Amino acid sequence: WTGRRFSVALHAPFGAAQKGGTLQLKLTVPPVIVEKLKTISLSATINGTTFPPETYTQAGNYTYTREVAPGVLAGESARVDFELDKAMPPAGGDARELGVVVLSAGLESK
Repeated sequence: WTGRRFSVALHAPFGAAQKGGTLQLKLTVPPVIVEKLKTISLSATINGTTFPPETYTQAGNYTYTREVAPGVLAGESARVDFELDKAMPPAGGDARELGVVVLSAGLESK
């Protein structure tokens, strides 16, 4: 599970500074999220570049994919900050804020 905000550090693919790359986040939107929140939107930021959100209205597995322009991935690695527009607040004995379930994250070369 993630919270409303979460980050990952990813290795930049070879040549990404010149060619750009593709960000992929594989995730699951659990049924309880859709039941309680109805919709949930995910956006990402890499090195100050914000990528458009994607909105999910049904439970299931998804891949958030965004093309990353040359120059954004200038270093050997990149911090990717993700943000959901909302999350379920802590409840009962669980002190965590609940957003989505991340299955994998990566940057691929173009």
